[in-house]
Amino acid sequence: MAIPISQVAAALLVILVAAWFFSSQSLGAGASSSSIDKAGLSNGGASHAAAGDEESSGRDFVAAMQKAKKKIVIFYGSQTGTAEDYGTRIAKEAKSRYGLSSLVCDPEEYDFETLDQVPEDALVVFCVATYGEGEPTDNAVGLMDFLKGDTIELSKGGDSLENLNYVIFALGNSTYEHFCAIGRQIDERLSKLGAKRVGELGEGDDDKNMEEDYLSWKDGMWEAVQKQLGWEEGAGGDVADFEVTEKSEVDEAKVFLGELSHRALTGTRGVFDAKNPYAAPILEAKELFEDGDRNCVHAEFDISDSGVRYQTGDHVGVWPLNPDAEVERWLRILGLSEKRDQVIDVKSLDPALAKVPFPVPTTYDTVLRHYVDVSGLASRQTVGSFAKYAPTEDARRLLEQLGSDKALYQAKVGAPCYKTSQVLLLAAGDSLTADPASANYKQWSIPFDRVISSIPRLHPRYYSISSSPKLYPTAIHITAVVLKYQAVKGDPAYSYGVGTNYILNLKVAHTGGARTSREEGTPVYKIEGPRGKYKKGSAFCAPIHVRRSNFRLPTSPKIPVVMVGPGTGVAPFRAFIQERVALARKAKEKDGADALKDWGTIDLFYGCRRSDWDFLYKDEWKAYEQELDGKFRMHVALSREPNQPKVYVQQLIKDLGDHIGDSLVARKGYAYICGDAKHMAREVEDIFEDILGKAKGGSKAEGARELKLLKDRNRLLLDRCLRHMQRIFLCIAAQTQATMLAVPNRMLPPSGTVLFIVNALLPTASRRTFSSTSFRRSTSSNSSSSPSASSSSSGEGNTTSNTSSIPPLIGSAPQLRRHLVIHTNNAASTWPSHLESTSALYKHLGQRWAKHPELSKLGFGMSDAGLRNEREVRDGGGNWDPSTNRFEEPKASGSEEIYSATLYPDFIQVPQISISSIETFENLFLSLDPVPIKSAVSETAAPLRTDIYVCTHGTRDCRCGDIGEPLYKKLVERAQRRDLGPDRVGINRIAHVGGHKWAGNALVYRQGGECDWLGLLRDTDADEVLDFALRPSPITPWWTRWRGRLGISSDEARSMYQDATAPGATIEARKKRKESVRNALGDPVQLSFLSWDKVDRYDVTAYEGESVMEAAKRNDLPAILATCGGFCECATCHVHVDVDPEQVGWSEMTDEEDEQLDFAMDRKPDSRLGCQLRVTKALGEWVQGGGRITLPRY
Repeated sequence: MAIPISQVAAALLVILVAAWFFSSQSLGAGASSSSIDKAGLSNGGASHAAAGDEESSGRDFVAAMQKAKKKIVIFYGSQTGTAEDYGTRIAKEAKSRYGLSSLVCDPEEYDFETLDQVPEDALVVFCVATYGEGEPTDNAVGLMDFLKGDTIELSKGGDSLENLNYVIFALGNSTYEHFCAIGRQIDERLSKLGAKRVGELGEGDDDKNMEEDYLSWKDGMWEAVQKQLGWEEGAGGDVADFEVTEKSEVDEAKVFLGELSHRALTGTRGVFDAKNPYAAPILEAKELFEDGDRNCVHAEFDISDSGVRYQTGDHVGVWPLNPDAEVERWLRILGLSEKRDQVIDVKSLDPALAKVPFPVPTTYDTVLRHYVDVSGLASRQTVGSFAKYAPTEDARRLLEQLGSDKALYQAKVGAPCYKTSQVLLLAAGDSLTADPASANYKQWSIPFDRVISSIPRLHPRYYSISSSPKLYPTAIHITAVVLKYQAVKGDPAYSYGVGTNYILNLKVAHTGGARTSREEGTPVYKIEGPRGKYKKGSAFCAPIHVRRSNFRLPTSPKIPVVMVGPGTGVAPFRAFIQERVALARKAKEKDGADALKDWGTIDLFYGCRRSDWDFLYKDEWKAYEQELDGKFRMHVALSREPNQPKVYVQQLIKDLGDHIGDSLVARKGYAYICGDAKHMAREVEDIFEDILGKAKGGSKAEGARELKLLKDRNRLLLDRCLRHMQRIFLCIAAQTQATMLAVPNRMLPPSGTVLFIVNALLPTASRRTFSSTSFRRSTSSNSSSSPSASSSSSGEGNTTSNTSSIPPLIGSAPQLRRHLVIHTNNAASTWPSHLESTSALYKHLGQRWAKHPELSKLGFGMSDAGLRNEREVRDGGGNWDPSTNRFEEPKASGSEEIYSATLYPDFIQVPQISISSIETFENLFLSLDPVPIKSAVSETAAPLRTDIYVCTHGTRDCRCGDIGEPLYKKLVERAQRRDLGPDRVGINRIAHVGGHKWAGNALVYRQGGECDWLGLLRDTDADEVLDFALRPSPITPWWTRWRGRLGISSDEARSMYQDATAPGATIEARKKRKESVRNALGDPVQLSFLSWDKVDRYDVTAYEGESVMEAAKRNDLPAILATCGGFCECATCHVHVDVDPEQVGWSEMTDEEDEQLDFAMDRKPDSRLGCQLRVTKALGEWVQGGGRITLPRY
């Protein structure tokens, strides 16, 4: 069909408009609106040597250094992002001191055999965190495996690193036994190999003041670098991170005034998460404390009709803003009071080292009110850096002294917990108590770009959810003690927590606006939000999102539970008890009054000051005890009860030691501890050791072993916060990074620390956690995540080839010849973080095969394939442990773990795999063809069978549990609906496969075909995953989700991508992909399309399983351009379909699809992207019944 020239011109106009939007209005904050295209960015992170041309050198970091002409390489072992941030700070300072650029690398992306090739005048830096029981972070496991072996294999064949100069900054927490163990182990090993450490071994203690530890260490380190390597200081100079430009002509509707996402700005609906918080109305807000000098707010957020869901034990993030007085103070100090509403754009001058941390364009007032944390404690380094902009010589001199003198800083700034603005006022001699709205402060000449780069992003504050969705499915409850205290006794000035006082403001507004005496003088906030969006009718709202947690009750109510939660540490336990109450009600309805007779006991140890002051939810507990028929018992310790001795929870636990020992040992119960890590939690653990040792009939050492076993099996769960919460909140900026780059992927704090009552952002570098929503799927063909303000907490950057950009996803799969999947029969929910901690077989395989050149190319993992349910095992035998939902480890002398396994891609079934039989298997493996599956398969053939393994290993990384588990369930559901039995498609969970940042990960192994690794999947991709799994060979990779393939290297994978996307090859590659898809599709389906004006009708033949876009393109329908080829990266396959998605077998619209439709012409409520819509029989039936797909305007 010929298309008129006018239509072509109109279509080209659409493309140009879309291109302009992408280049100048990419509204995520990962880069500025004008810098994203130029930088070719994908997701955050400092220069991540995974970025740029360096990746073309593969996994050889020395080659990458040489190609980029860089003398410094920095490896970060980071779980929460703190170590990565410190690595980036070192890179920045190297540039400013010596003019030297650095590679900041994720060690997971590189091999270390070439350590012996590092030039003698170069420097290797390790910023590494330790978490748990002395474990490396996930991305540093490979580095530690390489260094800890009995022998080390270097590229030159020797074992000497005498030419290597290295620096180490280790991060840890001294409340843990193995403080900074990983940094110390790296130092010891490199030293033994002859390498030379430059300067002292730096150690940052998260329990004390990591920021001060870093500052105290780094100056001496740089002096040692200059002396040892001969570098001259002064070559770098003062380099800005950002360029701030005032804009005069900007559409006001496109200016961010505090909105946290593009959807919030445009008012479009989508998935609510950390990147797009939901403005939740306040259902209830009330005071819980009876005493008159403190506040504790119980708040309830309405999530009905939002699509937001939570589980018992989850956390909610509340996004605060800065109080009015602090915003006004900064505007006057900077001389911006009259320009507060001036629209500005911010551009990153070096995207490799600094990303714009908030969406633009915006205004000065908005940045200070909503986007940067001006309420935090002033950092010593920030104070020193502002000295040059002082209005007087005395002010300059004082700031320089504060920046260089630790003791003076602590006395003048740290002790009174002064914010940066207060330090500036103090230095200039201005009043700290004057009303900022009318004060006449001396003006400082601090460029606004330095404010952005020096003050960290304003983060959400996390609270343990104190309700259960079983009782409150449409509401989220929190319990928050409001932080207000005198930092210095006798000083009339108070310090306030920004998050809890924001919640207090919501409570005051909800209850009528009148402040009581205890609320007088507390900060005032503009809680109506940007453009009044946080007020709906008479209800005020707060932006929130849910963060998943591993803090869960055991599935069976027959298992005893012991909970320790003094103060507001009781919040998650209120939710736990509500969960059990809901279950008890159902059980009684079904089985009668005796339904709970076999239930395990539930013991809650709670502590507060006085029963008439701060006994939280005092009246509720009695009702819960009654509903649970006495199975729930609350043990209350009162420390200030009149005429009574002081009692703490530790004493109550000791008094009930025999009962607790029986619950945890004999009855295989679960224990939970919430609260102060430094004192209470550690003391409770010590008491548990005594109790467990006695219950096991042994010593305290036996108790310590049992305690560790409980932790390893996730039967002892701890959510620990610091004791000095009041001080920590205001001091947190200094402890994490007051001058840290505003890196957008630091939006989320570590989820291993639950902040029950406070809004402190704890920088738990030594703890292993991730946000469930901290990584996002691609919305750009050259990007693995959108450059949003809260992109991945993994932060490993982009990969580009010599001339064309290669998405970092491509080639990220490990280089494996084959993959042995061991079927453990163990439920995935019981897997510990590191399987080798409980599986001798897993540990043995890792140690044995790592040393064998050929076996090292054999990957292995554990799946839950063949899992038998509890009833089946109970009836048929087996050493089943219902408390852990797993088979117990063999107890008999000489017994061992024996599992079945499958070897891919050969689909060889291994009936027994064990330590004693491993040599037999190794001989089998070594006898097989070395390269079983090439990058292409010559003959066209449908797979005989396909096995899909989804990584759901949430205890290793929260993202895998939070993203992988829904994906697994949706795949099972969709396979059942499509009648794909296990003989055709097997779907199972698998443990850690590597590459958490690419979650959800799925392995698609075809019998007789290619075996591919996919990443960045969501549950909405289930149908397309199944389509991909059923395609006949040869298969064109699913480029936007493809990590690699068994039998090919990372370089080969990238070469395949380059070949497929090279000029002149794109059309052929897509044509091949379409043909391969069509060969795997089902019966023909008749569709009917209408032109946008309903004048022309097009009846076409489509095929079940292909996309509506592909059907339209193949039949040359007008207005369907599909310029991106069907990767959900544009809006040029936009159609209108007025039908319930479920009726025709479609998924609901995804966040990515919704964003792309914002660029569609004539978008309507029934708009969808044709590339996201599968042709189904149900769609054909809808068309036969009169339904029509309407094409867009030209």
